[in-house]
Amino acid sequence: MIHAESTKMGYIVASMVLVYTATFLCVLSNPGVVNPQSIRAYPYQPNQLIFFRDNKCNTCQMVKPARSKHCSALSPQLTRLSQMWSLITTTTDANKVTGVFFILCTIFTPIVAIFTGLHLRYIYLGVTTNELDKWGEIEYLVELGSLYKVSPSIDNETFVEKAKDSSGAIVYISLKDESILISEEDAIEDKYILTPVESVVDDLVNDYDQGFWNNFKNRVLV
Repeated sequence: MIHAESTKMGYIVASMVLVYTATFLCVLSNPGVVNPQSIRAYPYQPNQLIFFRDNKCNTCQMVKPARSKHCSALSPQLTRLSQMWSLITTTTDANKVTGVFFILCTIFTPIVAIFTGLHLRYIYLGVTTNELDKWGEIEYLVELGSLYKVSPSIDNETFVEKAKDSSGAIVYISLKDESILISEEDAIEDKYILTPVESVVDDLVNDYDQGFWNNFKNRVLV
């Protein structure tokens, strides 16, 4: 009986240590700060498809490097412990504590497994959660048949979106700020060569995908 109780306590202590260790590492991990010094050694360049050169952050008005995202400070204060913690600490019956942990594990194990699998898929694809939304927009344009590759590039932009202006004329607009770059007449007069993008997989390249293992190291081990 004593051995069984000590084993249960060992599991509880081990799980608590893992939680606090993970929290400690997350809090102290350096996400990288954008400044003139750090930007020189920044490894990622804008691909002019989902990230663009000289694109300024709407919050701080600094030029946004590729794969970066502004993080606003949380204004509300968060409680340091959950409400379930008080229930566990005030329960003296070992069976009830075991039951509480069983309920928590039953609820959260599938959730954790799903989210772990989801993020492993993101690592496999070489994208972050923020980039996945951007690629979703690109995929939507491809499905509409509205995404074109333009040659020569216009202001360093190699992809444009087919749209209509207020008069109904066909124009090709910037993916960066939706400004009109060229008209249908420019394309007809062979000033620019427009090639429709028919497949995200076959016609586009994710410049930030370095293979699963390198993606894993960049996301988890760095």
